[in-house]
Amino acid sequence: TNGFMDFVPRSVSVDLRSDLVVMQPVLVNRYKRRYFASTQQDIRITIDSDLEYALPRDTVQRRFSGRYNSDVILELKYPAGLEEYMPSLTQKFPFRLARVSKYVHGIELLYCGI
Repeated sequence: TNGFMDFVPRSVSVDLRSDLVVMQPVLVNRYKRRYFASTQQDIRITIDSDLEYALPRDTVQRRFSGRYNSDVILELKYPAGLEEYMPSLTQKFPFRLARVSKYVHGIELLYCGI
């Protein structure tokens, strides 16, 4: 097996397992993450920084020669019942709001040169 299958539960159907067994990693990423949580409203924030992306072949034998990204990603997580309050909270942030995928960004950076 390629290592990936070690993480696939045995309850997954044989058909799906046969499809998954041929999958290979295409991206490795790592970053520093800080966690914050409110005491009253169950609001959580994660801040990811020092993002680094590499091709799997560049991470063999603990060597990680990847490409860095200086972006800092703040993710706001909250219960569905607080949706109506989020616009008034997020408009106070001093930065641009956007949807971000570390996976997509890493693929673009390494494979597309973006």
